Amino acid sequence: MSDKNLTFLEFSSINRDRCTHPQGFNHSLEGWSISDWMIATLGELGEAANVAKKLNRVRDGIPGNDVTEIELKAMFKNELADTFIYLDLLAQAAGFTLVDAAAEKFDTTSRKVGYPHRLVKFYGLYRDCAPQSPSIKEADFFVRQGGLTDPWGKAWEPVYGANTIGEARRWIADKYGVELSTIYDGET
Repeated sequence: MSDKNLTFLEFSSINRDRCTHPQGFNHSLEGWSISDWMIATLGELGEAANVAKKLNRVRDGIPGNDVTEIELKAMFKNELADTFIYLDLLAQAAGFTLVDAAAEKFDTTSRKVGYPHRLVKFYGLYRDCAPQSPSIKEADFFVRQGGLTDPWGKAWEPVYGANTIGEARRWIADKYGVELSTIYDGET
C-alpha cells in the first residue's frame, strides 16, 4: 500500500490495529470510555493550539519562543496528526467511522447552504411499488421532501453502495428477482 493512496478507511483499520495489537499500544477501544477518548483527543488539540499561539508570536514579532518557526511548523503538523489519530479512535470507540460521519455531515451542510456536490450518493427504492415494477430515485429527492417518504407518502428503502443509478437498478433486480427493464428510474 502506497502512503499516497491510503484511504481513510485503511488508515482507520491500521490505526485501530496499532492501538489494540500487543506490539502496538495493546489497548482495547473498550478499555477507555468515550470521555477518556475525548480527553485524549482534546489534549492533543490543546497541544496544537499552544504551538499555534507560538506561531502567532512569530507572525507578530513577539519574543518568547525557544524554537524556530520551521520547528514550530513541524510541531504543529505533528500535534494535528496526533489529534486526528485520537479523533479516529474516538469515533471507532463510539461505533462509527470518522469518514462516514464527516461525509454525512458535509452533505447535510451542503444541502442546507445550497452547495450542489455530495460526498455520499445513494438511491431509494419505493417499498410499496408492485414487485414487478419497482421505482428508484436519488435519495436526495427523498431528503428534500422531508425524509423516508416521498411527497405522496410512499415509504422508500435506501440502496447503499450504488454509485450510479445503473448499479442501483442491478442491486434491486438481484434483490427482488425482477428484470432490469421493469425498474423505473426516471431515465430509462
